[in-house]
Amino acid sequence: MEFYANHGLYDLEQKAGNWFWVDIEVTIITPPDIHNIQLSESIDYSIVYRIVSDIMNTPTKLLETLCGKICTQVKQKFSHIIKIKATVSKLNPPLKGKVRRSYVTLEI
Repeated sequence: MEFYANHGLYDLEQKAGNWFWVDIEVTIITPPDIHNIQLSESIDYSIVYRIVSDIMNTPTKLLETLCGKICTQVKQKFSHIIKIKATVSKLNPPLKGKVRRSYVTLEI
């Protein structure tokens, strides 16, 4: 998922904004019939997108905090998640030198 948002530790980052990429990986409880999985036994990715979008629209200083909020809120929404991993990447961060991205991954 790609978002333009105003996250960052420094005022310039918060004012100018930047592009971010969010990857989420979930492990769920194995449904009884893996050949006929129902949506209630799976993940509704439109809900995941909405949760992540809401979080990404609230300026936050650290990528670690964004990952924590994403993991916690998505896991709370879907009780059949065993494990969730979120990676938030800041594309072309304002650092000296050429840096394609900086990122943080958190798994709970």
